[in-house]
Amino acid sequence: MKGPQLLILGAGGLGGWVLELAARDMRFHWIVLADVNEEYGEKKVLNARTGAAYHGRYPRIDFEQIDLLKEQQTAETINRLQPEVIINCTTLLSWWVTKQVPPETLEKLEKVGFGPWLPMHLALTRRLMKAVKQADYRGSVINGSFPDAVNPVLGKLDLAPLCGLGNFDLLYPAIKLEVGRRLGINGANVDVIMVMHHFHTSFFRKHAEGPPPYYLKINVGGEDISSKWNRNQLLYEASKNRLEGAEINPQVASSALQIVQAILENSGKLIHVPGPGGLPGGYPTLIFRDKAEISLPGELSLAGAVKMNEEAGKRDGIEKIEEDGRVVFTEQAAETMKDNLGYDCPVLDPDEDFERARELIGLFKKIAR
Repeated sequence: MKGPQLLILGAGGLGGWVLELAARDMRFHWIVLADVNEEYGEKKVLNARTGAAYHGRYPRIDFEQIDLLKEQQTAETINRLQPEVIINCTTLLSWWVTKQVPPETLEKLEKVGFGPWLPMHLALTRRLMKAVKQADYRGSVINGSFPDAVNPVLGKLDLAPLCGLGNFDLLYPAIKLEVGRRLGINGANVDVIMVMHHFHTSFFRKHAEGPPPYYLKINVGGEDISSKWNRNQLLYEASKNRLEGAEINPQVASSALQIVQAILENSGKLIHVPGPGGLPGGYPTLIFRDKAEISLPGELSLAGAVKMNEEAGKRDGIEKIEEDGRVVFTEQAAETMKDNLGYDCPVLDPDEDFERARELIGLFKKIAR
């Protein structure tokens, strides 16, 4: 008998929503939720089972206790289960929690981007991918933990997941809907192709001018209408009223499940995913069972698209990622973290990710509201 279709790692905000949506989806008949907290995880499983029952759905949903810091145990569990797809929803500190600092501090931190918080997301994901490599695993891994930066680091270490989820993909339906609204047509009739970075997802919530380069092409009825409006303004209008914090998790979970379905069907569906094959930022990508194939328009080279995202990554606080996986933060980002949190880390060595994460969490808690 085949293993479960889906193994969800992390029972928190995002993982919980992935579970709830998958449980109600008739295409999923066997799901496993895994978390280090057994009592909480079992309750999340029961919640999903009972919620799905209202929709006449009774899929098999199991719980497994997994501690990603124990790589051998994780590898053994993956070997035993052999899920078709693994979604990583784990983190040591959720991105929206980092905003719980005094307003004047938050303003300074947001100016230098999210990159310096990388250890929170790399530590568990790197250990997961080491366990996956150790296991005799033949499925696919999707990473939901800061994939624009985590996946390229893992790529340098030969540990890259298939791709990431969410982030700039959250702009995709928003743009379709906004263009449809402006033209008075259904957003389903609008085609959008993007190359963007995590930075753009947060930038366009508050700004309409001044971001680093990105690619955005809009077609309606086979006609390229990209130049019809100011694209910066369009992105701002499509983003400014989106929910923030944990409230966006249902949308992120939906982004995740469309990737899972493309993998299960081996469909080659075009989806906008961050970090495919360990590349920085996000790209339009054809998703198959065992590969993510970047699909760019003819006028844009892969090298050009990567360069765009590397430049945007600097606005997210990441100067560059070395060939050995070490992450060099921008001088401004490193200094801001040191001045406001007492966190002195101009360069992150992946082997020190967990220790750095614990240090950063401790410093954060001292000033968190």
